[in-house]
Amino acid sequence: RPAPYLATDPEKVRLAAVWARWGAPGGEADIDVLKTALADQSQKVRVVAGYGLLRAGDGAGQTEVYLGAQSKDPDVYKLAETAVIKEAVRWDPDDPRAGQMDPVLPIVPRFTMGTAEVRALTPLLEAEAWHLNRAVIGMLAFSGRPEATPSILAKLRSPKIKDRNLNRCLGALGLLRSREAVPDMLKYLSRGRDEKFGTEEYNGDRAEIFAATALGRVADPASVGPVIAELASTKPNTAAEALRALAMMFDPQAGDDMRVLPKNGKLERVRVDRLPPAAEIKASWEAFWKASAENYEWNEAGQGLRARDGK
Repeated sequence: RPAPYLATDPEKVRLAAVWARWGAPGGEADIDVLKTALADQSQKVRVVAGYGLLRAGDGAGQTEVYLGAQSKDPDVYKLAETAVIKEAVRWDPDDPRAGQMDPVLPIVPRFTMGTAEVRALTPLLEAEAWHLNRAVIGMLAFSGRPEATPSILAKLRSPKIKDRNLNRCLGALGLLRSREAVPDMLKYLSRGRDEKFGTEEYNGDRAEIFAATALGRVADPASVGPVIAELASTKPNTAAEALRALAMMFDPQAGDDMRVLPKNGKLERVRVDRLPPAAEIKASWEAFWKASAENYEWNEAGQGLRARDGK
């Protein structure tokens, strides 16, 4: 029975009922109450219920939490923002996905996402809170949902994008294997090192490196020729990163200390400290791709180009 001071405010009664389920020993009964509250007429009740579900390890509360983080009500927003940061993602260096989007950021999502969750989450790409924005890019990167691509690509193309979130958008699009983003990846590879590198204004823009990794993950046959062309670039980092991208496309299992070079019509691994001159590298790749382009195709099932003969 609600306390007298709650009796005149039905929303507070329902909020009290939902809060009371946090940490209670009711098990499935508590989860059922929280899931029922996801349909409440009050967004505050829905967000509290969603938060409670995420806290209990149940992803059913995601959509309401992500919608709540767009609210103009400061109480709803703060609850939802906290739920995203504390429950929807986790900092887990031991997770196999950790560092795939950004090597220095071992943030991974706790829950799988469907279309509804992605649609509720994508508007938060414009969140002003940097920690919320960072978490959203990471969750979308690992969602595996093609619906996540257009919004991340739009953010990448925004004139406001810069620094580490620029890196992360490229990393996310690589993980999502977005062929639509290949022209943008090529642009940043071609650009080379950020012109602010080494100055007081520099703030972590390594877009050419993230772009090369993304191109390697996408492995679009249409990108091979343009990447080979960058092997002659004099821009800082561009030629070296182009060669690394080619190694990822043609030999995803090659180690970080290895690159791949054509020799006698075949591809061989060469250690980075034993590479021939840049002109020789470019000439060998041009000749190889001219002779072999028709033998490779997009590999929808996984990383790396697929040889048409299956080898």
